[in-house]
Amino acid sequence: MTSFLLNQWRARPGGPQDPTPFMRSLGDASTTNRDKELIVKTFDDWEILTCTWFEVADYLSTIERLSEDKSFCERQRAALLASKVAYSLGDYPGALQLVLGADELFSLHARPAHAEYGPQDELYVNKIIEQAVDTYKQANRDGATIDARLQKLVDRIFDLNMEAKEYRYVVGLALDTRRLDQIERAVKASDEPANLLSETVSKVLGSQLDRAFRSRVLDVLLRLFSELAEPDFVSMCQCLIKLEKPGDVADILNRLVKNKDGELLAYQISFDLYENATQQFIQQIEKALALEATKPPSTPTPSAGAVTPTPPAEDEASSSTSTEDSPAGSLESSANTSGASSGSIPPDVLNALRRILRGEETIKHHMQFLIKNNHTDMLILKNIKDSVRMACTHNATVIANGLMHVGTTCDDFLRDNLEWISKATNWNKFNAVATLGLIHRGHEANALKLLDPYLPKGEADQFGYKEGGSLYAYGLIHANHGSDAAIDYLQKQLAGATTAAVRHGACLGLGVAALGSHSEPVYSQLREALYQDDAVVGEAAGTAMGLVMAASLDNNAFREMVQYISDTAHDKIQRGLRTGLSLLAYGRMEEVEPWVSELLEAKSSAILRQTAVCMLAMAYAGSGKADVVRRLLAKVAADPNQDVKRFAVIAVGFVLSK
Repeated sequence: MTSFLLNQWRARPGGPQDPTPFMRSLGDASTTNRDKELIVKTFDDWEILTCTWFEVADYLSTIERLSEDKSFCERQRAALLASKVAYSLGDYPGALQLVLGADELFSLHARPAHAEYGPQDELYVNKIIEQAVDTYKQANRDGATIDARLQKLVDRIFDLNMEAKEYRYVVGLALDTRRLDQIERAVKASDEPANLLSETVSKVLGSQLDRAFRSRVLDVLLRLFSELAEPDFVSMCQCLIKLEKPGDVADILNRLVKNKDGELLAYQISFDLYENATQQFIQQIEKALALEATKPPSTPTPSAGAVTPTPPAEDEASSSTSTEDSPAGSLESSANTSGASSGSIPPDVLNALRRILRGEETIKHHMQFLIKNNHTDMLILKNIKDSVRMACTHNATVIANGLMHVGTTCDDFLRDNLEWISKATNWNKFNAVATLGLIHRGHEANALKLLDPYLPKGEADQFGYKEGGSLYAYGLIHANHGSDAAIDYLQKQLAGATTAAVRHGACLGLGVAALGSHSEPVYSQLREALYQDDAVVGEAAGTAMGLVMAASLDNNAFREMVQYISDTAHDKIQRGLRTGLSLLAYGRMEEVEPWVSELLEAKSSAILRQTAVCMLAMAYAGSGKADVVRRLLAKVAADPNQDVKRFAVIAVGFVLSK
């Protein structure tokens, strides 16, 4: 009888309306389970529900009780029906919780669109999948306990995409939900695992993943690369840079250069390393290669923990084919068969590698390019110069000239306007000489000769602005590429300086030349300069300490610098240390949170709160993390200090800089 009534009701003119009698029957104890099952089955259809959900919603609690009744055979369908009603009400978390009770009855394959009501089922299924993934992702990130039913649903979503061979989507979803097992599964199932791995590396390196999880992902990717017959060594080295494993990079370069077919690839990787790795990282690679070069000829054995490619199939035909098609990939196979990998690195190859790693080749070619493609409009500078009437705009014009001619070695504007330039006084004179470092950046071979008229010789003048500017210029010429000779020269000049301006320039020069080198001797000398408690010298020393230890997250440096902010009475020194401390945190993302929390708690010290905000800016620079932006905006709204507000706004720009 119930079946007949339902059919009559569905077929009435104008479509199904007023489902109240049937809904009341669901809650009536006198209604048989068989009848209730028929009603639930009938309403689990968008053709019915689209017209009646707003009335069915009044009985949602009744349907939910049925879904929890273990004696009710269609309890899973009741859960699915309840989920659809909750979805129609806009309660997406509730809809997800209800659909988990439907288990396999919830199909990930949407039904075809209805001619009259459209793709209602597709919209519903997509929304539930989206909600499930978001909920799972958040629970995973928060370390919360995950409902086993939700886990099963997410696994079904992965299975669906694996069946459709949407491996790139699987990888993206796995990164979002932190499922390393699914990344591995997708790569192994792919027809082009090498391409998928390389794309995944690019995705990971450009993503907003926190460092701890990113390191775990990169470890998995490295292992998968090493299992390939033809690994992508370039991508592997990108992973190793982020994992801070210079020894493994050196091992890869060593294996490549000992094979004639891998030599060019080793050079290409070395160029990439100079562009992307810190000075400290490259110096460690150089030391490892130098150590390898001194070893007596022997069959190499992989170092513990080193990443090595798995050799391809051992049959002769396969080996020869692989060698012709991809020299780098079949490196170990060809090396083992020919004996080419035995012995040390050839001296000429080692020297070439060193030149590339040290940036000598890159700098030379960059300079040649910039010299040939210098299209600076000198008329703009001339017009600005002719309209300058104040010392401030004079200084700005000189700095603008330096920025316009970075690396071009074109100092015509300065030479043609010597009389005008000579009007610079005090710190403007310092800046005018320092711009030579910008203009001649990379011109390292002739750096001392170029700056000879300005460098300290004998007794400096009373203030030493010109000499200080020249030392800063010398550091800028060697920026992020400080050779031992350059660092040693600047250290000697700092030790022998007699005026504050000269020490200021020497500190800044050391900072930019030893950028990211994490050199303890340089850091110690800068710390000594800081402890002299001279405002001018201390400002430069505080900044330079951060430059030298950039991205190191060195706890000792942090403690010393924070303590001195509290100890000194000089605003300039505090500002320099604020910059230096923020550089310690560069790119370290969530690892810097304990420091930031500690500094933000300094209610009585605005400079420490400013430092915390600047550390967030540098730690998350370019990450685009929305939660960090929200925290910074909260500081803009709530902090009582205007400088903290100002730096928080600036920090938002750094975080969103890409």
